[in-house]
Amino acid sequence: HLASSFIISDGSYDNLEDIKEDFLEGVEDAKLIEDLVKFIDENGHRSVSDGIGKTYVEVGVSFLIDESDDEKKTNLGRWMPRRKRPKYSPVYDRHYLSFDLFIVATKDIKKGETLVRPTDLWEDPPEEDEE
Repeated sequence: HLASSFIISDGSYDNLEDIKEDFLEGVEDAKLIEDLVKFIDENGHRSVSDGIGKTYVEVGVSFLIDESDDEKKTNLGRWMPRRKRPKYSPVYDRHYLSFDLFIVATKDIKKGETLVRPTDLWEDPPEEDEE
């Protein structure tokens, strides 16, 4: 599949970290687990839904999409806009996984144009103080 990812729960990630630190220190073959944890840290993103306790790691072709800090150069974004999510919504609850994974065009993309996503695509802006 061109668009592939895997999901790792917080518990599984913590287990990998514990194994790496507690049992494999100095073991030559431990490099594989160390590399996996590093790959997850560098390429994974937390669920946009609070309390889910999962990290999504892109391993398909979407992993190769160019990134930019300049919003004017980007033409992709996440399906769920960066705004406060509803406290309860049956539609949102039914489709929350899609909001964690789907990338959509934010501008018309011409034939041959490079796909560019924001570097901070999966980060939410800091919450504003509500007074």
